[in-house]
Amino acid sequence: YNVDTPAALKQVVDSYPLDYFRKSSAFQEKKINIIGWSVLAKYRAKEKELKKKFKKENEDLICKELNRCFYKGTKVEQKSEEILSQYGIKFFTLDRPSKTPVDGMSFNCGEHPAIVLTKRYKRLDNFAFTLMHELGHVFLHLQDEQYNDTYFFTNNSKNSIVEMQADQYASNKLIDSEKWDEFYLRNQMHFSDDVIRKFSKEIKVHPGIIRGRVCFEHPEYYKKRTTITKENKIEF
Repeated sequence: YNVDTPAALKQVVDSYPLDYFRKSSAFQEKKINIIGWSVLAKYRAKEKELKKKFKKENEDLICKELNRCFYKGTKVEQKSEEILSQYGIKFFTLDRPSKTPVDGMSFNCGEHPAIVLTKRYKRLDNFAFTLMHELGHVFLHLQDEQYNDTYFFTNNSKNSIVEMQADQYASNKLIDSEKWDEFYLRNQMHFSDDVIRKFSKEIKVHPGIIRGRVCFEHPEYYKKRTTITKENKIEF
């Protein structure tokens, strides 16, 4: 916490900015736990050294390499860190304490953007979407002076515009919008595993990510039996 006295610690905790944290009605949250996770994430990010500089013009290359990593579906956490480090973005996962309903956070750490994800869900589609969501903050917001000192938590409702922008960024970077619209219209809500797998091979996107989007837009698909669940697991 970078303080010397209990009084200073209390001041830090009382004034800690959580404006960009979305509270979930489905989960209880404990403010001190959220702050503790955030402070530790920033501390570890500061300790992490990178030789490569961050350049905004590498955005497309970063997204393409991450998508190839997701599609292969092996050692996703390790390979994602290698890719992002290569382009000057600090990345790691940090487990969370109880009552800390946070998926991830992004912020500026010196000359490098930093992305930290929790291990809240062990699903590839969640990992990929959350990582792309935070990458959206990196490219859409953290380069803007008004957000230079902002810590974006996934996700929040108070500042819904920036979160909606990051969600849209993630959706479009994972699955091209034109290809998704064509797929959606062509199948007219008949999204069997075979249909999803065929589309997956066609566009080189992991079937778990495709089914995740289908389920997000049509929640009833979560209840349907599927053979894709096993492929969608991720090991931390």
